[in-house]
Amino acid sequence: FCFTCVKWVKGGREWENHCSEHLWNLDDPFCGYVTRRGLVVAAARCPFCLGDTAITPSRRFNQFIDPHTYHNHIDMHIKRMFDRNIRCPFPLCDDRFRSKDDFKEHLRHCHGMF
Repeated sequence: FCFTCVKWVKGGREWENHCSEHLWNLDDPFCGYVTRRGLVVAAARCPFCLGDTAITPSRRFNQFIDPHTYHNHIDMHIKRMFDRNIRCPFPLCDDRFRSKDDFKEHLRHCHGMF
C-alpha cells in the first residue's frame, strides 16, 4: 500500500517502478509520520535512504508505520555520522550543520521528524 498516493500497488517490479516515480517527483520535505485516532495516515520516510542511490527504489522509498522501528532506523544513520560538517541527506535539501544536535533540530523543524 502506498500511503503517499493512498492506493494499492502490486508487488515486485510494479512496486519498484511505483517507488521510482515517487523518487523522481520528490517535492515534499516532510519525512515524519502522521497518525489520526491511532491510525497511520502518512507513513514516515528516511531522508538518508531517500538520498542513497546505491539501494533499490523500494528501499529508498521505504514507508515506516511503526514509530519505534523508524526512530531506531534514523538513530542508526545518525550514529554513523561525524559530529562536524554535516550535510542534510534529503535529496532536495543542501543545508549544512556543525553538530549532530543542530542537524537533529533541522530534521525536527524542516522535515517533521522526531
